[in-house]
Formats: sequence, C-alpha cells, structure tokens
Amino acid sequence: MASSQEASSRDNAANRPQWVSRLPIPPFAIGIGLLTCALFTSAYLGICQENLYRTYGKHPDEAMFFIHALSLPGFLFLYDDIWQTCIRFSESPPLHVIDFALPIPSLWAQLASICVLQWMCITNVYTLTSLTNSLNVTMVITLRKFLSLALSIYIFENPFKWIHASGAALVLVGTLAFTDRSFSTSSLQRLFTRSPIKKRQ
Repeated sequence: MASSQEASSRDNAANRPQWVSRLPIPPFAIGIGLLTCALFTSAYLGICQENLYRTYGKHPDEAMFFIHALSLPGFLFLYDDIWQTCIRFSESPPLHVIDFALPIPSLWAQLASICVLQWMCITNVYTLTSLTNSLNVTMVITLRKFLSLALSIYIFENPFKWIHASGAALVLVGTLAFTDRSFSTSSLQRLFTRSPIKKRQ
C-alpha cells in the first residue's frame, strides 16, 4: 500500500511540468484552484445554454456538436504533446482479452473506452440542460465529480486525507440543503398556484 503510494507520487513528480516547481504555491493548491475555476466556468456555461435554449429552442445535440467542434482548434497548441502521446500509445503492449492477444495497443483501447463513456456522460448532461435549469445541472455535475474522486480513491488506492473528508462533508451538506430548498420551493409554488375551490351553486 505504502510502496504503491510512493511510486505514484514519484511518477507524478516525474511527469510534472517544470514551471510548476518554480511556483511558490504547492501543486495541490493549483489543482484545487483550477477545479474551482472550471466549476464556476461550467456553471456560467450552463446559464448561457439556458439563455440559448430560451431564445432559439431546446436542441441539445446541436449545442453539444458546436461547443466541441469550436473547441478543436485549441488542441493545435498542444500538437507536440499529442503527437508524443500517440507514439507512446502505439508502442504500448497489445490488448489481452481473456487469453487472446488482439492486434490493438492496450492504451488505444483504453482511450476508446474512455471516449465512449465520456460521450455517454456528456450527452446525458446536455440532455439534462434542456430539461431543467442550470442550477440543477451544476449540482448533478458536482455530485458526479465527487463520485469520480471517491472511485479514484478506492480503485487506485489514493490516500484519503482530512481535506477529502471535509470536501465530502461540504458536498453532502450542500446537496441536502439544495434538495430541501427545492422541495420547499416546489411545495410553496403548488400551494400558492392551486386553483381556488369553486362554490356550489
């Protein structure tokens, strides 16, 4: 257990960019900051999508296509890294299914499976944006990220520290508060929008 954690930390330090070591803040804080920015950005994107659906109608498939297609030119700035990664993927050992070795590099097979799962996830997210408001979608995405973190801790045997426990508690409290508030609001709306009882003639 300890040896696997030490090996994982050494691999992370070896793959860490050089500019990260020059910063006066720890890499963990950088990751938390990036995740926080991504969370706020995705929340703002949900608001933009909600306004887009309100103006032009709800077309989740079209919105998903254009958002991803317009993001593709940004990968040109990472051309060298992508090319080196493709070479490393092609040199990976073949994929083994039971006792058979298929003529497919294992890393490419893993990447294909991840892409399929990501496509299923993002399709459901865009469908959800067309069915409910952006606040509900943001809450669902936050819960999904929390479950992904919990699975990574369990599967890859990553250390579970006090900061993970505090984050889990905050997610749980926020979810319960959001659920209670949603039910209270919907109950009040049904109470005040209920049609009046007609008097008998």
